Amino acid sequence: MVFVKNRQIVDSYVIAGEIIHSWKRNGNRGLLIKMDFEKASDNVDHDILFEVMRKIDFGEKWVEWIRWCISSLLKSVLINGYPMKEFPMERGLRMGDPLSPLLFNLVAEVLCSLKINFHKSYLDKIGKKAPGDVEWAQVFRCASATLLITYLGLPLGGNPSR
Repeated sequence: MVFVKNRQIVDSYVIAGEIIHSWKRNGNRGLLIKMDFEKASDNVDHDILFEVMRKIDFGEKWVEWIRWCISSLLKSVLINGYPMKEFPMERGLRMGDPLSPLLFNLVAEVLCSLKINFHKSYLDKIGKKAPGDVEWAQVFRCASATLLITYLGLPLGGNPSR
């Protein structure tokens, strides 16, 4: 999940739970699939990222600033114009870094598909007469959930009173 200003991390969990509950309450049937995508900005060749920035008219100064931000060994944050203590940076960005959504969007411009973590992806049916979840799980190359699917470590789609 990407950091989104003014949103709680559990918002998407609550929305997913409400959708599942609504489908069950109304007698709808279907399939629920949870796909886990690798972080694209951790796996992309940075030169491609910079080329995309140039193609969509980022100035060269911006490209170089971003290059510096994601490739320099030490980072520091300015607060009220004063630099704070430097800290080491590894590949990728820290959770909540405002560059994350920007870099993800830039990378998505050149991706034709995202790499899926199949060992973290599940498919389950909603409703008793839903299409065969085992067959669809094979199509999507993920496991058919026999227990509750979890999202952000929380159970999704089960009986909330249990």
